[in-house]
Amino acid sequence: SDSFDTEGSQSNKRSLQDAFTSATEPPTKSVKQEEDPTTSSSLTNETSDTKRERVLEQGDADHTTSLIPSMTKEAIEDHLGSLENTVRLSPRAITQKLLPVLQRLLSDQFGWVFRDPVDAHALSLPDYFEVVKNPMHLSLIEQKLVDGGYEDVKSVETDTKLVFENAILYNGADSEVGEMAQTMIDIFEKDFNEVMSGKLNDCMDEKKAKPSDSTTQRVNNPLIAQV
Repeated sequence: SDSFDTEGSQSNKRSLQDAFTSATEPPTKSVKQEEDPTTSSSLTNETSDTKRERVLEQGDADHTTSLIPSMTKEAIEDHLGSLENTVRLSPRAITQKLLPVLQRLLSDQFGWVFRDPVDAHALSLPDYFEVVKNPMHLSLIEQKLVDGGYEDVKSVETDTKLVFENAILYNGADSEVGEMAQTMIDIFEKDFNEVMSGKLNDCMDEKKAKPSDSTTQRVNNPLIAQV
């Protein structure tokens, strides 16, 4: 009995000492590892060429969220190149560059076919707007350019191609109108790419932008009903 009480009192004493020690010891502080200044400096001073090579070889983002590991070297090169070549043009600059391109389409031998909006009622095309969900015509794009209504060149490109894509959609690629539309797309893409790459003749860039002559003589032609 005496030995049991003695052992019990010693055990309680040790428990009290342990509790006191835990309560009085200062909390352990985590030591912050200092950043290696040489490493930081080298990353800061990394050239764009060096970074490009590092991205191509290793990727530059978390592999769990980045698409870089799944991209080919050529795809990454193209993407980086597109980012470096991106230029933000003002609405005025967009008009100066692309209005002459649009006017060339309007003055083309097939331009009159795509100049005005399709009057589905007058042309007896009851299903036109069921097939063509986003109608577009060249005169509308021209006026929007004149008004400075485009804030990016991609929208001009999209709207212009939409004019001809609608014609192909409704009439078919092998139809007469469809072939006209494809010819116009080819003309537009060539001029558009040359303007945006700065290779088009300077006289076209410096040409004063004016609305096209809306009084151009047109004759009734069943082709207009097919646009």
